Amino acid sequence: MRRRRNVVGAAGSRAGRSEVRQGFTLIEMVIVMIIAAVAVGVTAPALMRMAGVRGDEGDATPLAALLRAARREAVEGGVVASLYLDPETRNFRIDTAGPAGAGVLTESFLEMDPGVTLENDSLRVQFIFRPDGSVFGDTLMVHGQWGSSRVSVDRWTGAIRVEAW
Repeated sequence: MRRRRNVVGAAGSRAGRSEVRQGFTLIEMVIVMIIAAVAVGVTAPALMRMAGVRGDEGDATPLAALLRAARREAVEGGVVASLYLDPETRNFRIDTAGPAGAGVLTESFLEMDPGVTLENDSLRVQFIFRPDGSVFGDTLMVHGQWGSSRVSVDRWTGAIRVEAW
């Protein structure tokens, strides 16, 4: 925004020349800052969800990480990844099935802090991740030193949810 102003000479008469001032007024800058702050406040939560930034998941962190790894394998590999977990022993297995064949991807023990327990009505928990990111799966309760939380997976998006219980 440009403004012209006339320069007044020392004796109070106009010198006949004008000066161009460049820049913004304080009010204009404040309005732009308010608009920017509102835009960031509205978009930041959505961007954090897209980027996968998560809050503290407490005792459920290792389980949530395992579920994310199985989903990532399904989406990036273009296969169906099936995660089987025994809540009592915390042994798990991830199987994959795709155009190239089927087989066991990994089989191991879910490391968690001492005193943390997993609870489910079934003897064996199952999550089946599809290449499009969707999932069919159970819900698990995690009990530990930081309280109890429920771990579930959104069936359409595959997003892992950890909720304090």
